[in-house]
Amino acid sequence: SIDKLDLESQDKSDIQAEIQTIEAQISSSKPKVTIITECLGSIRRILEGVASNTLAASLLSKIAALLGR
Repeated sequence: SIDKLDLESQDKSDIQAEIQTIEAQISSSKPKVTIITECLGSIRRILEGVASNTLAASLLSKIAALLGR
């Protein structure tokens, strides 16, 4: 979905890095929930900058659900 968003290349790279960190934590034998939460929060902040995009708004909703907000 990242490619469908109207993101600057730096924002896209930052989101991809956060996703890679989340994937690494999920595959860990002892995933750190705080790291996953911080990564999701970072992705949320980036997407809030482009929230006018319908897809970004949908993703924000899903992230909020994951964060319990």
